[in-house]
Amino acid sequence: MNSNKHLAYKIWLDELNTASSEIFFTTFRQILDLLIKESPTKIVAIKNKIALENKILSSSASSAVLELESVMNTIEVLLKRKKDVDLSQIEHYKRVKNGEYTIIGKDLPDTLYNAIRLTVEKHVNNGKLTKFNNKLLSKHDNFTYLDYVKMLDVYPSYKEFINIKATFEEKQKEEPWGAYSYLNWATTFFKNVLPEQAGSFVRPDIINNLRRFILYLLTPDDIGIKPNIKYKITYRPNREILLNESIRLAKPDFDSENEVVFEFLYKNPNKKITKKDLEKEVNRAIGKSFHKIVENLGFKGDLKRVFFQVSKSSIFFRNPVTKSILEDLEINTIKLP
Repeated sequence: MNSNKHLAYKIWLDELNTASSEIFFTTFRQILDLLIKESPTKIVAIKNKIALENKILSSSASSAVLELESVMNTIEVLLKRKKDVDLSQIEHYKRVKNGEYTIIGKDLPDTLYNAIRLTVEKHVNNGKLTKFNNKLLSKHDNFTYLDYVKMLDVYPSYKEFINIKATFEEKQKEEPWGAYSYLNWATTFFKNVLPEQAGSFVRPDIINNLRRFILYLLTPDDIGIKPNIKYKITYRPNREILLNESIRLAKPDFDSENEVVFEFLYKNPNKKITKKDLEKEVNRAIGKSFHKIVENLGFKGDLKRVFFQVSKSSIFFRNPVTKSILEDLEINTIKLP
């Protein structure tokens, strides 16, 4: 770490920590601006990471909304045939979607789900929604309710969104891009917070996230990364298979043989897996050959040769791939199919 920068950043944090409430936000914004200007390359990298994470979440949210809106449309058709029905929750959702109310995009599927739930529960219990799918309902103390677990089982896009959103929010707490996102959000969201409030609930969060962000800025890019790693496969929560975090190779269908097999291999790299053992671990028979599955996943030619060893009865997924492995295989650079 750069000792001069480390000392300067420590002084800045100490000043912010002891700043009076009246100048806290002004000081905070000045420090954040200086940190950003001092590390342009790091900032570009972290912005790219944020853009990628948001793109994955946004794509999943759009799929979930499309799926749940089919349920909403069915409910509207069924209830519009009745008198004295309450569609206010659905109308509220439509106004939210049209931008009449401020909401974070990643929360739109949950807003829609709650609109569906409240509308269904009201009219199922008053007898006006008798033709709704009973497989999605449960009962407790004579009250019929929309069962969240059953909904997730029937609507896979919404279930996938819930999982991706949970992963996204966990990363926000743990990874540097989450700290950077929070700090940028805080500069505007807390702009009008009364000075006396700064020391009670805003100050600790801002300082903690600043510490995380500064640690990222001070950490050399090669820390924790083996310099001889040439290629690496990443499996995203939205099922995208990426080469070196940038080249998309495939996106297997949810719960397909391709997805089930690759998910297991990704979690168990660099060891020989027999077909018998794999079927036992994933609790299902695998009909396709390993050769076909690997090709379906986008691994052909050099990619297949570098990352996989495959036979009729076993498979070996190599990840990551180092320079020495490429030398053993007599490959300088992977030729993409």
